[in-house]
Amino acid sequence: MELRILCIRPAPGVRVRRPDPPNDFLPDEPTSVVEHPYWWRRLVKGDVLLCDPTPAEPAPSPTQAEE
Repeated sequence: MELRILCIRPAPGVRVRRPDPPNDFLPDEPTSVVEHPYWWRRLVKGDVLLCDPTPAEPAPSPTQAEE
């Protein structure tokens, strides 16, 4: 079975601990976590918000030399 990844961040003004050791707090920026009933409970309660995964940085476009 393939693990599903959620991209979440804490709701404004809320501090949320991770369910697994070392039980640190989620950072304020979007974070990818493995789907788990704990995170669904936090989503339903409004403690965390789903967000779009951060897009990969686009490749720099080649610059043309000015003539």
